[in-house]
Amino acid sequence: MKSLRLALALALVAPVCLACASTPSADTPSPGTTATATSAAAEDEDAALPPSDVPEIVKREETATKYVGVLKTAPSDEQAARVAMSGISEEVFQLPPGLRKAMEAVWSGQADASQTGTIALAAADEDQIIKQSMARWCGRAWTEFHPAFEKLTPKEKTKTLLVDCGGAKLLKVDTALAEHLNWGAVLFSMSTVTLLEARGRISKDERTLARKIAHAFRDDQKS
Repeated sequence: MKSLRLALALALVAPVCLACASTPSADTPSPGTTATATSAAAEDEDAALPPSDVPEIVKREETATKYVGVLKTAPSDEQAARVAMSGISEEVFQLPPGLRKAMEAVWSGQADASQTGTIALAAADEDQIIKQSMARWCGRAWTEFHPAFEKLTPKEKTKTLLVDCGGAKLLKVDTALAEHLNWGAVLFSMSTVTLLEARGRISKDERTLARKIAHAFRDDQKS
């Protein structure tokens, strides 16, 4: 039986279908561990994972596969991103409650594009794994990166995450999209990939969901 959240995700794209018939520290990283390090795990993403006999892992990966199927019916990457955010925030994926609630505020429409970044940054600030990863990606400790990052314009923030922090490689996003992607969505996406990887096992479909989040509130596509 599909979960209520999956049913809601299906409802998001149904009209179109009918029409077409954790506690690490955030220390300063050593030189050379920025953009290249972000894609180290992603390079093996297509490698087949051995079947798991752990019920919670099986359920998690089956749920991810169902949501990826829904993504294929979405009319745009922007709308698919909302479906992905809805799916990956289910409890079965074991993301921190704060991050799940933050993403729920976005996909449910409680927050608009201008608020997404503030929400994503607050969620990141509460999680040590994310802060440690940001330090590794961006080459500065979180306590140094965060204040400087907040002073940038929205477009500069997106470019910083994608180019300077290696988000383009981690998420397989063309850097040319920096002009159109919402920096908060990109941060949500990078944070989610990181937390899923931190569990020690991430399926291809889970990674697909996490990456698709980066396209929420794209300003070159309609919701």
